[in-house]
Amino acid sequence: MRNHQNMQKAPTTGAVGASNNLNSNHSITDGAMVIPELGDSPTLLEAMTAYAEAGFYVLPVDPDRDEGKNPGSLIGNNWPLQSSRDTEQIKVWATTWPNANIALHAGRSGITVFDIDNPDELDGILATALFAGEGTAYQSTRTNTIGRGHYLYVNPEGRKFSNKHGALGTGWGDVRANNGVIIVQPSRHPLPEGRYVWHSRTVQPMPQAIADALVAETPRSKFTEAPTQPMRQPDHIFGVGRGMNEKIGDTGRGPGGQVHRYRQTTGLAANCIEMGYTDSEVLWVLSH
Repeated sequence: MRNHQNMQKAPTTGAVGASNNLNSNHSITDGAMVIPELGDSPTLLEAMTAYAEAGFYVLPVDPDRDEGKNPGSLIGNNWPLQSSRDTEQIKVWATTWPNANIALHAGRSGITVFDIDNPDELDGILATALFAGEGTAYQSTRTNTIGRGHYLYVNPEGRKFSNKHGALGTGWGDVRANNGVIIVQPSRHPLPEGRYVWHSRTVQPMPQAIADALVAETPRSKFTEAPTQPMRQPDHIFGVGRGMNEKIGDTGRGPGGQVHRYRQTTGLAANCIEMGYTDSEVLWVLSH
C-alpha cells in the first residue's frame, strides 16, 4: 500500500464564513468543501452550527447508546429526512441534548466518506488517492493507529452512491454514502484510545477513477398514477363498504394497533396484484 505516515501532519484550513440559513454561501471553493475550525472546547451548539454553515447536514446522537454512533438514537428512525443545516433546528437540539455527539450525514451533504479501519489493507486507486498527492479531508479516530479514520470526498455533480464497495475491494473498511453517517469532532469516542480529530480540512472533489469504481445509488420507484377505483372488489377479500381498518383486521397488531399493520397492508396489496389490479387500483384500495 501507499505510505500514509504523513496524513496526520497535513495542514489545516480555516472555513469560509457563511450565513445561518439553507441558502447560505457554503464553504465550497472550486468544487471542494471545507471542514470548519472549531477552536478549543466548543459547545454542541457552536460545533453543530459551524458544520451546518459549512454546508454539512448534521444530527444529534446519544453518546451512550450503540457506541455513540446511532444516527436515530435521539430523533428516531426517520433521521435521514430530519438531518439539518437549519440553525434554528440546531438550537432546539442543542438545548434538548447539550451533551450529544454530532453525526455528519454524508449522502445528504453531497459527500462520500471512506471509513478506513485497516490502512494496511488499502491498495490500488483508493490508496493512491488518499495517500499520494494533495489527499483530502481526514479525521483520525484512533490515537494508536496512523491512517485510521475518515476520508471525505465531494461527490461529482449529479451523482449519488450506495454504501457498497464496488470495485474498491474489501477488508480496509466501509463506504459511507447515501444514508451513511460519521461521528465528528468534538464528539466523545467510546474507546480509551479513540478520539475524533481533524488533521486535514479541505474536502476535495472525488477523483474520477474512484467515482467510476463505486456503485451508483438506485432511486426507489414511486407510483406516478392517481388512485383509481377498481371495477372488481370481491366481497370475500374486501367486503362491501369496509374501510381500511376493517380490511386489514386485528391479527398481529400490538397494543397500539400499529406494530404489525405494515405486514397486513403489504398482504392486502399483494392480493390486489395477484388479482391483476393496476398500480392505481392498488393505491385506491389502500387509501379507502
